[in-house]
Amino acid sequence: MTIKIYFQYIGILTISALIFSCKKEKLDVVVPIEKAIIVDTNYPVADSLVIDGYFNKFSFGQGETATIFVNSKTKADSQFLGIYNVNGKIVDAIKISLSTQKVATVEPYLNGFGYIPTATFTIPKSLKSGIYFIANKIPFLVKNTGPIQGDFLIVHPSHNDIAYNNSGGMSYYLPSHQVRARVLSTQRPWKIAENGNPIPFYQWILSKGYKVDFACDDEMQDYENIKKYNMMVIAGHSEYWTRPARETFDKFIDNGKNALMLTGNTMYWQTRFSTAKQQLTCYKYDAQSADPTTDPLLKTDRWEAATLKYNELNSIGLNFYTSGGYITIRAGDPKGFTGYKIIQPDFPIFKNTNLAMNDTLIHNAIEYDGAKVKFVSTAKFGSVPVYDNSATKFYKVDILGWDYARPDYGVINNNYNIALFIIMKKKSTSGLILNMSSSNWCNEILKVSRLQTITENSIDFLLKNYDYSMPVIQ
Repeated sequence: MTIKIYFQYIGILTISALIFSCKKEKLDVVVPIEKAIIVDTNYPVADSLVIDGYFNKFSFGQGETATIFVNSKTKADSQFLGIYNVNGKIVDAIKISLSTQKVATVEPYLNGFGYIPTATFTIPKSLKSGIYFIANKIPFLVKNTGPIQGDFLIVHPSHNDIAYNNSGGMSYYLPSHQVRARVLSTQRPWKIAENGNPIPFYQWILSKGYKVDFACDDEMQDYENIKKYNMMVIAGHSEYWTRPARETFDKFIDNGKNALMLTGNTMYWQTRFSTAKQQLTCYKYDAQSADPTTDPLLKTDRWEAATLKYNELNSIGLNFYTSGGYITIRAGDPKGFTGYKIIQPDFPIFKNTNLAMNDTLIHNAIEYDGAKVKFVSTAKFGSVPVYDNSATKFYKVDILGWDYARPDYGVINNNYNIALFIIMKKKSTSGLILNMSSSNWCNEILKVSRLQTITENSIDFLLKNYDYSMPVIQ
């Protein structure tokens, strides 16, 4: 992309009352901000000077103004920083002046790093919806705010990025399950979570010729943001969901639209997101006693908690804690198939995979979701699982594959959970949900060719609204 170069610097802008929330101190910062100029890609970039950084938020519309906070190895005026796509290719650049930064708050994991704003720039309208990186280090998402452009919408698990990010000293996991954060700021150097990293899937899907729009968990707070699409893909390891996001997802499906779940351990924790404070809250194990909200439905506990009255089983047909778990081979367990044993090989999504009945779709799933099943005997194929629909009473559910899963709470009396790969229809008027329930599907897709074939078949199946009339094996 080539954009006519022009340099137009605005003078010193006074930002009054730019306050960084902090338990022990409050900082009033008055800083100069340079307006970054979008340039072409033919200039030498100074990406190696960038240590880290973040944006004022993660997701931007085309034409929207973004503020970037960059920490540089040294002070350097009028430098070019590349804008890179998910394949590491430079697609544009910005021209800004860099400086070294210091963390300016206490408990920066909670209050943000307090970097001085480096520059503002307008997201080019020519930049397609997708995930991009400034200097190949600082990620941001461009969403489509105009008429629908993509064949479907991919939802990036941005709240998962926040949850696993220990910049500033803590995450929801580190230093330990006992000593961890309950509230995390977005205003820290942003990292794409490695647990179920969806970037390999983005690289693959963009090579297939589909027109794709991207959104993140922030957009899922409001149905208006996604209602123009007829299909969505939930990518990566989409573990942390707010109540509004879950309600948006359910409304999408109830309105006859389809979803492909390329994720596992999905909708496990309830969270609350504050746009004003740029913070994500999840108390997790001590939510019932320590979470300060007085609304029992908003306690940031497991979605399976009875007090939340919103088990994810009722949204996506599966859950993790009660019925799912870890791929058994990772724990050296004797049970398990190192992937899904396929029991509906004639279903359209298995076309060109050469998978036969009881063959295994081998991949490193890491975490599975599951549900209760009944094993029935067949004359030809032996014992196969059938979905127990007594609790959910869905219109139709078929199991496409299954595996044993080691429960999160441990194996008791040699009882393993049953991980499932399903297709379901909640009501006769609902859309379809095709749930792979594997937290590492997206991260594995470039390594396992069958995952690519099945994913492409699944997208085509859901886009074309094929008749879902395959019988359950009897």
